[in-house]
Amino acid sequence: MIRKILWLVPLIFVGLVFYWPVTQVSLLGVSGDWLSRLAERKTVELVWFTIFQAALSTVITLVIAIPGAYLLYRRSFPGQQLVRTLITVPFVLPSIVVAVGFTVFRSVHEFYQGLGFTFLADPVYWIIAAHVFVNYSIAVKTIGGVWATMDADIEAAAELDGAGRLRTLLAISLPQLKPAIYSAAALIFLFSATSFGIVLVLGGGQVQTIETAIFFAATQRLDLELAAALVLVQTLITAVAFLVGTKLAKGSFGLEQVFEGSRKPNVDFRDLFAVAISVLIWLGLLAMPLMLVLVRAFEVRGSFGFENFMNLGTRGARDLLNITFVEAGTNSVRNMFVST
Repeated sequence: MIRKILWLVPLIFVGLVFYWPVTQVSLLGVSGDWLSRLAERKTVELVWFTIFQAALSTVITLVIAIPGAYLLYRRSFPGQQLVRTLITVPFVLPSIVVAVGFTVFRSVHEFYQGLGFTFLADPVYWIIAAHVFVNYSIAVKTIGGVWATMDADIEAAAELDGAGRLRTLLAISLPQLKPAIYSAAALIFLFSATSFGIVLVLGGGQVQTIETAIFFAATQRLDLELAAALVLVQTLITAVAFLVGTKLAKGSFGLEQVFEGSRKPNVDFRDLFAVAISVLIWLGLLAMPLMLVLVRAFEVRGSFGFENFMNLGTRGARDLLNITFVEAGTNSVRNMFVST
């Protein structure tokens, strides 16, 4: 009897904080003329762009992550464990930090526009780049974790028969990695489709996805019916992506560390292409935005100093902020302890 009563506590909690609000939102979403609202051209374009940018972010991430997974989990080189750890940093960063980092990153690359690359002014490119930045480690660790446990004898036999690294990858390795690739693709698609802070900051109001459209509809236009209808669409997209990914993956794959068996062969000259691609990604896409944020943090009117950090105890210029950073940090720590 006591065990049944104890079970009621989490059930009531989940019901009140999740299922009841979801039910209310669903009822609000299907009330009124919601189908015609969703059929509006602007809404259709919004849904299409959300799916498009998430799919493109997923494809790019998987393509550039495969060489990294190969080097970090199929080969061996000095500093390998350190690189594995460092590529995880973008994934655990708050989305607003990532958005700020790529805002700085974009401002540094404005000289490209003077060379004729005006398309880089489009925020869509930077939104996709930020999504790749965040999700790169998911793909590397998910694919690499499976790759590390695969038997290398078949690949070695193919190389003895004259197959190059690329042919071995396409004909032998990738077919065995399909479940892990599908699993990583589902996660990356979901994270990109539900991205909010990155799209809100980098889009600057020019580009919107379903998530940001829900925010503006609910908070600025007070169009709760449209917001609720978009919530239903977002939920449907999330459910479909999850079900398709689960079906194709045919198993569960995580980011946990796996037993890799014997020591892997060292990187050699035949891995030059994978090394070049991976180093370019690690330095140009992953490290550069973080380094630029670090440098900008110490920039004070054309010079370097600690004034920006001293200002964290204030409410900003003309007291624009409601609270100081110190107070906000205290609130975050308090909320962390309470929720834990």
